[in-house]
Amino acid sequence: MPYTACTREYILMQRCSLNVGSNRYYIYSLNAFVVMFQHGIELVHDAERKAKVSKKPKTMLSKLKAATNKIIQMQRFNWNEDILHKSSLAGQQDLLALSTQLLQRKSIEEKNDISEEEFERRSQDLSTSITMVLYRYMERGIFAQDQLTVATLLSLAVTETSGKFNSAHLNYLLFPTDALEPAGMAEEVAVWLPERTWAQLKGMEDQAVENLGLGELADLGDQVNSNPDEWRQWYEGTEPETQPLPGFLKSLTGLARLLVLRVLRTDRIPAALQMYVTGQLGSSFSQPLPFNMVDTYMESSASTPIFFVLFPGVDPTPWVESLGLGFDVGVDKGTLSNISMGQGQEYPAEVTLDRMAKQGGWIMLQNIQLMESWLPKLERKLEVASEAAAMNFRCFLSAEPPALPHLHNIPESLLQTCIKVANEAPADLKSNLRRAWACFSQDTVDASTHNAEFKQCLFGLCFFHGLILGRRRFGQQGWSRAYGFNTGDLMICANVLASYMDKAGETNDGVSVLVPWDDLRYIFGEIMYGGHITDFWDRRVNISYLLANFNVELLKPGKQLAPGFPLPASSLDHAGYAAHIDQVLPTETPTTFGLHPNAEVGYLTTMAERILGTVRSLRGGAAATATKQGTGSERLSEKINSLEMRLPERFELALLDEKAKPLLTEAVGPYVVVAAQEIVRMNSLLKEITRSLEELRKGLNGQLNMSQPMEDLGTALSLNEVPGRNPFHLSSWEELAWPSRKNLQHWFGDLGHRVEQLTKWEVRLELPRSLWMALFNPMAFLTAIQQVVARKKSLPLDNMATETNVTAYTHPEDLNILGNERPPDGAFIHGLYMQGARWMPVEDANIAGELKTISGIKCAGVIIESCAKELLPRMPVIYIKAVSVEQNWEPTPVGYLRPNVYNCPCYSTSFRGPTYVFLATLDTREPALRWTIAGVALLLSSDEQDI
Repeated sequence: MPYTACTREYILMQRCSLNVGSNRYYIYSLNAFVVMFQHGIELVHDAERKAKVSKKPKTMLSKLKAATNKIIQMQRFNWNEDILHKSSLAGQQDLLALSTQLLQRKSIEEKNDISEEEFERRSQDLSTSITMVLYRYMERGIFAQDQLTVATLLSLAVTETSGKFNSAHLNYLLFPTDALEPAGMAEEVAVWLPERTWAQLKGMEDQAVENLGLGELADLGDQVNSNPDEWRQWYEGTEPETQPLPGFLKSLTGLARLLVLRVLRTDRIPAALQMYVTGQLGSSFSQPLPFNMVDTYMESSASTPIFFVLFPGVDPTPWVESLGLGFDVGVDKGTLSNISMGQGQEYPAEVTLDRMAKQGGWIMLQNIQLMESWLPKLERKLEVASEAAAMNFRCFLSAEPPALPHLHNIPESLLQTCIKVANEAPADLKSNLRRAWACFSQDTVDASTHNAEFKQCLFGLCFFHGLILGRRRFGQQGWSRAYGFNTGDLMICANVLASYMDKAGETNDGVSVLVPWDDLRYIFGEIMYGGHITDFWDRRVNISYLLANFNVELLKPGKQLAPGFPLPASSLDHAGYAAHIDQVLPTETPTTFGLHPNAEVGYLTTMAERILGTVRSLRGGAAATATKQGTGSERLSEKINSLEMRLPERFELALLDEKAKPLLTEAVGPYVVVAAQEIVRMNSLLKEITRSLEELRKGLNGQLNMSQPMEDLGTALSLNEVPGRNPFHLSSWEELAWPSRKNLQHWFGDLGHRVEQLTKWEVRLELPRSLWMALFNPMAFLTAIQQVVARKKSLPLDNMATETNVTAYTHPEDLNILGNERPPDGAFIHGLYMQGARWMPVEDANIAGELKTISGIKCAGVIIESCAKELLPRMPVIYIKAVSVEQNWEPTPVGYLRPNVYNCPCYSTSFRGPTYVFLATLDTREPALRWTIAGVALLLSSDEQDI
């Protein structure tokens, strides 16, 4: 049996335990590896024995032996012991051990007689069996979002041991670089290819020959320029990973083909990785098997609990009860006990566990994450029970995953002992809607006094439930936080709906029912489902869905709940509505949820970066271990030298104070305060970067002992990660910096541009004509605008707000036409992006007549639909104007909401929620409700390099 199969699978299990998804439920023991590794060998032996037995006539004796073998194989090791150590100790040899040794000796003798080809075939069978068994064991406990990551890690490991692995290709896949001066894009290409993508393409072209050994890519830019139509067709395809590459690149396969997708269509990397896994390992590794409770039980024992991870819509109780029926185990027989843990349940759980262990029954302890202080005692109880428990004893545990993946809510040692099951319910809209409607029956509908109207309203409520659950997969553009909406919310809302419908009167003509829509929307959106929501803008999305879908239109025939999905006819019964879901609901797309198709591109791009980021951190750690210390130190020293050369000089704070003092009493004083605060914070950041890099250099040179913060800094630099982004690292630049999701390369470039703006601002402390909103505290600048205008016009500051007007000037340089003219009641800003939509170009605004003049400043355009695959279009120069609050404005925690405009949230980064900055008021011809549901927002920076 090949040694590589053993080490490869064990290393993979340990990597999953350490870092995949940073999930603390991915913990596996050495004993688990030993048992499953042996099981993989047993499967090969069983297959060989069956092949031999099938050639012989079956006798009663052979059937008895087969039954005995099955009973013996059902025995399981005590997983709380060190199996390898125990097996190395001398002990009494019983008949079974002696016969096993004789069989092994006979097997060895038979192996010596086989040919070399047969030996290689058998070794390959063993390697394949072990890989499959261990992967299936891990896969069962891996969350759905991480399964492709684990499969990718395994396929890369298999490719590496096969000798067909090109490390340079993988390194570039994980660490792509942009060209510093990406020139040469033809006009025909610029029409459909973003500048950022062209920079990545040219960056790969620069390294194609020297570092990648791919001469075919040496003139990739020229190939695209010379054949723009074919490349555009491939680029804009829905599944370019399945289509041959244009031109001379049709022969590229494997990782080399992934490189082209990486730079041109990052959103298709997940699908391409799935194809890569299939090509390397087979389709059985790229598609998870359906959960099988019987197979899971066969791997358990009296000493091995089964641990269920609880997800919304998942209840393991029926699985255990159904399994118990096959073994004559049940609550009615007193052999199964199901305890929902909570305050005061510790003693009953302990007594029941002792009783079941003694008599060989089953116990199920649910929601054990609620009893963190008691879990060590439970663990000790299970350990004692495993030594003396009856053979049929089984313990089933369940718990919800922690709110954040790096948090602990279950002891690691307990998780190592358990077989973990993470069987998530399907998250697509059809499955969510089907499950929601299945919560009710025909009796539920018939119980209402207005059953036809109640049935339609109930279906509308179920559709709303399915929408808000399905919206999760679009990440931050869907919900800024992961909310725990569940069927309990749906059931309570349905009861409220039934109560209100029973009391509702009828219209004067008796044709329809007077449904209290506003009351029901408030209860559903603000209290029941809204009770989960902590973010104001998420709550607004929730309410907007109800406004759009839960209204009087539900009682009218032909109501479209989503594009291509009409409300079922009121004449259908409950089963007819269920059939309508299966037969009529179209394939799920972002537009079903009111989002732009780009939301799918953004979601897949984020998934690709997450998968590759995990592979990068794990492979980087493995590479650092395998690489000689000198080589690793040299590379890190080169990185330090590069960063120090690019690091800007610090500001002279004494000179800054001298310039600022006489200006603080003038009208521009608030702007001077903002500039001074920004420069002081920038100095603190530059000082920390200089100090930490110098300290790490001394550590590498042996002048200082390497500390944990220095180790963490070196790890972050080697992974192209901003120090401090990893929550476990002790060295941090991020805590002194601005919110950002850029990698280190782009973040450092961003740092240089920010210092450059502050340097120009610091010369005379005069506000720039247009300020790039790349500030540590952008809200301070907006407050300064209000202060300046309030002083100028003698207005009360607490009655001031800002108004956002998008100008007719696309770039800051276009403002030169204004000469020395400045906005009278505010300031110009630039560098913002829009997510979920785009701003109408000035040329189109002139044609459409969307022009206006605000305080003498020309403004143009409205919000319009995004262009395909343009995720973050730039905004024109924006005029921020300070205004007095009007009576019809609605005060909220995020600012004053205004009528007849789209009240748009503005965030520092695409990681919304905590990075909220201010409320922007944007003109729109469409109802603002559309942009709210589409998740339209402004961002102060992109996640990549700003070109």
